[in-house]
Amino acid sequence: NVLVAHNANFDMSFIKMAYTKYNLGVFNYTVIDTLGMSRFITPTEKYHNLTVLMDRYQIEWDENKHHRADYDAEGTSLVLYKLIDKLKEKEINTIEQLYLIPRIIVNRKK
Repeated sequence: NVLVAHNANFDMSFIKMAYTKYNLGVFNYTVIDTLGMSRFITPTEKYHNLTVLMDRYQIEWDENKHHRADYDAEGTSLVLYKLIDKLKEKEINTIEQLYLIPRIIVNRKK
């Protein structure tokens, strides 16, 4: 299983804290960060927040619903598909190739 998040390091801090608090064992999932993907794909762009990416990739976005977990998760998934298309243009087609790019994989399944 692979988890995807925008600015995943932020979310990972809460997830890992919950794993510890509730004695859930070791967090052992690969986590892909769409923020890192965007920075890799368009390094000359200054901004990579979710709102900017929704606009950049012409995805319909209601700013009034932003920061609701379900809405942001849906937006992140839509951005992910656009970023995957951009990665394919760079001939990056597998998760193994993503492992070689800094800041995209923030946690790797062991």
